Amino acid sequence: MSKSLKFLAACVVILILSPLASAEFINQTDIGLYNTGVDASGIPLADDAIDPHWLLSGSGTAEDSGPDAVVTREAGGFPIGPWLLDDADPASAWITPAADTNGPGATDGTAIYEFSTVFTTPIGGTLIVTGSQSADNSVVGVSIDGIEGSYAPVGFNTFGDFSITAEITGTEHVLSFLVVNGIGEANPDGPIGL
Repeated sequence: MSKSLKFLAACVVILILSPLASAEFINQTDIGLYNTGVDASGIPLADDAIDPHWLLSGSGTAEDSGPDAVVTREAGGFPIGPWLLDDADPASAWITPAADTNGPGATDGTAIYEFSTVFTTPIGGTLIVTGSQSADNSVVGVSIDGIEGSYAPVGFNTFGDFSITAEITGTEHVLSFLVVNGIGEANPDGPIGL
């Protein structure tokens, strides 16, 4: 069975392939996959709301972060301005560790934030996820169920592509983005978001 959908943590297309399957489009929310910063209807949440679909954890100086991912919108001001503006098509919003968007960083790149979401598929098989992402400082890893994908390292003022191809089993899966904060900066603590 092939399925396709669009998603924004970034924009994502998912294909689930199994023997003798035909292509079929599905709604991303049917499998519990939501853009960052939106409610169950796909409408962006208010500035400083808690994203109900995405969780946050960390390692290095980011270790005590989460589990809440806080929504950051244009209405809240800085750092949106250098960060990409709120996205309307498809709708999404930035998610961060705190209402002020700041989080611990490290100049050597060891402050890693993991933004993750759980979704379900009707079957196992080959799962292909492609899309776009933007992050401050930048994405340093993307995976499904721990299977690494590829990504274009970009900052917070443009979108970069990513892609994951994974042989999956079962029906519950975790999509994760690893974001570094403070690498190479004189003041490593500061805004961090996906």
